[in-house]
Amino acid sequence: MAVRTIGFAMLLFLSGVSTAVAQDRDATGIYAFDSSTLEGDPFSGTIFVWREGAELGGRVFTTLDAPFAITGVRWLGESELGVRFNLGPGRVTFRLNLDGDRFTGAYTFEQGEQKLTREVTGRHRRTERNDLPPTPCVVPGPGFEVRCAMLHVPEDRHNPTGRWIRLNIVILPAESEQESTDAMFALAGGPGQAATEIAGGYAQSMAEIRKHRDVVLVDQRGTGRSNPLRCDFDDPNARAALLLSWRFPPGAMAGCGAELAERADVRFYHTAVAMADLDAVRQWLGYDRVNLYGGSYGTRAALTYLRMYPERTRTVTLRAVIAPSGALPLDNPADAQASLDTIFAECRERPACHAAYPDLERDLATVLQRLADDPVRVRVFDPLARDTASITLDHAVFAGALRRLLMNGDAIPQIPLVVHRAAAGDYDRLLPGISATLGISRSLYLGMGFSVVCTEDAERIAAANIEARSGGTFIGPNPARALVAACEDWSKGVPPDGYDQPVVEAVPVLILSGYYDPTTPVRWGREVARALPQSTHLIMRNVAHSPFPPCATEMMTRLVELGRLEGVGNPCEGVLEPPVYVVPQP
Repeated sequence: MAVRTIGFAMLLFLSGVSTAVAQDRDATGIYAFDSSTLEGDPFSGTIFVWREGAELGGRVFTTLDAPFAITGVRWLGESELGVRFNLGPGRVTFRLNLDGDRFTGAYTFEQGEQKLTREVTGRHRRTERNDLPPTPCVVPGPGFEVRCAMLHVPEDRHNPTGRWIRLNIVILPAESEQESTDAMFALAGGPGQAATEIAGGYAQSMAEIRKHRDVVLVDQRGTGRSNPLRCDFDDPNARAALLLSWRFPPGAMAGCGAELAERADVRFYHTAVAMADLDAVRQWLGYDRVNLYGGSYGTRAALTYLRMYPERTRTVTLRAVIAPSGALPLDNPADAQASLDTIFAECRERPACHAAYPDLERDLATVLQRLADDPVRVRVFDPLARDTASITLDHAVFAGALRRLLMNGDAIPQIPLVVHRAAAGDYDRLLPGISATLGISRSLYLGMGFSVVCTEDAERIAAANIEARSGGTFIGPNPARALVAACEDWSKGVPPDGYDQPVVEAVPVLILSGYYDPTTPVRWGREVARALPQSTHLIMRNVAHSPFPPCATEMMTRLVELGRLEGVGNPCEGVLEPPVYVVPQP
């Protein structure tokens, strides 16, 4: 039976420091408590304690909207458990006296000279494998009460006696009281995004779906709070080179891999293993079938799940689809060039645009050659440092920034102006995109991304004729070569046989492609649609990689409501118009 929500508190994830267990006693489980605060407001919630070897750690769910962080969980006596965490500038310490499944005790709040103690009572219960069943909570973004859960899964599914990891789950509950046997599972992009960290966006785009169905967000293993695999780069130049041109700092991959090896075997963080996790979540939560939504890399994940579990898949919506045959970043240069060529051709056909920018091809060649010969320094805002940073703008960074601009459908009208002004030495219109890219690493778990592309793409890239696939493009072959070289320092997994072959399952699939998309091009959407016997492929004018218009969301909602393609229609017909290119005003 599908999970349902009830009224309750706020979740505050505690990236906690665990403390060694003094004795071999089981303190794990769920402690639901109730008390009062300084002004008599209810202070209730749940402490969830888990065990890792000889250590305890956990999360706290409370009615207070404040950033907590567990700093200790330990036995204080024969049957007394101590739990400490920070509450804003203060500190809260619980002392819980256990008596069977009940406990009494007190919590103490300390801030400077202020000290307040209140009694607390509650119940303690253990759960299977120390999982956290769906618990009422509030997370940033949605603006309403949701449910949070944690499920343990083996890191290596062929070795269940080895390390287990926790999957972080957030459920946006259906508004209807009538239970549904299926739910919407949203798969994040990247690879490396955490689904729960963009819960607000999903809550907005899937509001109509949520009227009758739960929306389930699972942080894919290696992202968010599912044993996150981070590879951080403090230097803004290193981040710009990596995120815009796949250039890796010397030794960066080996260094990050060695650091992560202390708590993860990165061979087991590719897509197929993650989709086995997703089905374990489905089964644990009690849904018979799932409706899948995936965007960008999320489409690779969705197609992988469909291939593995067709009988458990009710509908699939793919936005900006990666074909199974596609290898990243091998195809990016040619696809980005095709997108730019389309824009240049459209500009030539429009008198005002052609008059303002009579030779965009020459403009582009001019700026690329200049930056290859003599890179310049530009200052951009670095969101991570919250300050400006000096960045080297060379051929590769410029090309990557231009490709990023092409991904944004709202920026397409400005592309001719950006290229023309860059040829004159004015890069100002490109700088906001570079700044935004510098901040992407905040929301990307790069270690997980490396595990995916090194396992699933690197060998195919190495076996291809990189020069033939990318020669003559404004990006060129170097990004693909850099990835292949970097992946030599990364522990790679083994993808399942046939993972790069077409998916042919007879399940209703809606495919949405952006006309100008330089990353997941229309041709990939056509390729996927040809193989699927029940599919509709819509090519959306005036759209690139993102954002997608509301009419696309309406189509997805209709598909999920109906469970079939018949009757979905095309609400985007006649709504989307070609871009009007920006030209200087006389």
